[in-house]
Amino acid sequence: MAMMMTPVSLEDLQQQLEQGNSYPFYAVLLYTPLNGLNVRLHEYVESRWDFLNNLTGNNCLMVALEKRGRPIGRFRPEIVYDIARYLGVAVNQIPCLILFTDPKHRQETVVLDLNQLLSSAPTDEALTTVFQDLQTVFDYCAEKNRDLYSCLRSGLNREITRPAQVAKAGLWLRRSAAVGATVLQALSSITALIATVSQ
Repeated sequence: MAMMMTPVSLEDLQQQLEQGNSYPFYAVLLYTPLNGLNVRLHEYVESRWDFLNNLTGNNCLMVALEKRGRPIGRFRPEIVYDIARYLGVAVNQIPCLILFTDPKHRQETVVLDLNQLLSSAPTDEALTTVFQDLQTVFDYCAEKNRDLYSCLRSGLNREITRPAQVAKAGLWLRRSAAVGATVLQALSSITALIATVSQ
């Protein structure tokens, strides 16, 4: 029986960046250990991480809070909210995907508010569709080698399937910025915070 891969954590991301490893895009999946869509996302990550990792390939590094030996249940909601704030996310946007490029030099992020895109109990098919649409944008932008951040924003507006009322209101996609000069600086503060969870 093949061993399942474990999610890439925020600490893993920081370590990879410090070692010089890079991807065109990064996506941090942020959710609390509470209920509704948060729990559904956790179940999906737990059962489908191999799929997500293979889907993103070399154009995106997908990151989650949990990892082997530290399940999502170890994170009190207030810790997740603090992590969100470091990445420029309002707490009412959780659960979300935080997307960014060039974290060593940029602080801008794009927040994909999953509450606005999905029901509180989405099917595996609905979740898979969101991740596939997202990866379509990553692949297109990485191949075209344009301004990745601008391409990301316009590509998300073009590719992501969303309810009509959300599309009109523009609530599902927001620009933001990490606290600190760069996303990598914010990650340093986040990993120090996460260390308190691991103790």
